[in-house]
Amino acid sequence: MQTKKKKKGGVFCNVRDPEKVGDGMNAYVTYKVHTKDQEKPVVSVRRYSDFLWLHDRLAEEFIDVIIPPVPEKVIINKTAQDIVEYRRRELEKFLKRVLRHERLNKSQYLKTFLNANETEMAASRGVKHIRPKIEEEKSFFSSSLSFFSSVTGQSDPVKEIDLEFDESKTYINGLYTQFDVLEIKSTFDISKTKELVSTLAEFSHSAELMSKCESSQDAILSGFWGKLSTILKQMSDLHETLSTNETFTLGNTLKDYVRITAQAKLTLENRVELLSQLQDAQKRNANSVAALDKELKTVSANVKEELSSFKIKKSKDIRNALRALVVINIEHQQKIVALWKELLSELEEHADI
Repeated sequence: MQTKKKKKGGVFCNVRDPEKVGDGMNAYVTYKVHTKDQEKPVVSVRRYSDFLWLHDRLAEEFIDVIIPPVPEKVIINKTAQDIVEYRRRELEKFLKRVLRHERLNKSQYLKTFLNANETEMAASRGVKHIRPKIEEEKSFFSSSLSFFSSVTGQSDPVKEIDLEFDESKTYINGLYTQFDVLEIKSTFDISKTKELVSTLAEFSHSAELMSKCESSQDAILSGFWGKLSTILKQMSDLHETLSTNETFTLGNTLKDYVRITAQAKLTLENRVELLSQLQDAQKRNANSVAALDKELKTVSANVKEELSSFKIKKSKDIRNALRALVVINIEHQQKIVALWKELLSELEEHADI
């Protein structure tokens, strides 16, 4: 029997052990980032702003890549246990996606993030980074044109040279809008399930009180009320589990794809900005035309590849999320029906009394 060979060159990571530092408005949470490559395991302590720094630096370095998103900033209750755990999972997801990407995982910024000590990391966060632009020698004529455009505030619209990108832009914009709407509706639906948890618990308590009220006068009816109270409490627990599972399966997936499609929109906008620079240089007959044209072709090819990978991954992720949603709801309903059958069975046993 052949043994499976370990994949060479892979780096594995975990984000663990969140720890609150400080108090009040200045409080923040640190995480231990555990990574292991072919050489040695490394543990570094990072905070949310470090992950955000890495994300932003990668976005500047790789304008043609759909950069994996980080979770949104939190102002209120940012050290609450459920928020901290959610962010821990999402930050780990971000880092694993970066490490799996064949271009992003070679970034020097990633190496700094994984290996720098806390002092070095803090120093890196304080350095401003600006992506260098292609230099060009401006003639008097081209400089005059630039001055006129800046004064009038007018510039010619970008003319798309590849209709496939027009289609992609429409598709991604539509996806972003619909993912955003679905995430809002999903959150609302889950909040209603959580409200039902409280309502069922209150209903259960009222049925329990009725059972006690009947105990001295009608023992059988008292038993029915007691059974209903127990069932309602169990249903409350089941709905709480359902709300948690729906958040994990669909809610968080939709939230993730709102951020991912936002990044895809930005990647497409980066390419349009480069196309704009090229067309502006062509009008001015600038010496940067050849370099910009070459860069645009490379960027366009990379963006198409990124969008293709995005579509494949999206299909798989959403399909899995929907399947999980269906399964947990079927299981939930089956358990609810089983509970009602218990009460029905007891009621039918005493039907002739």
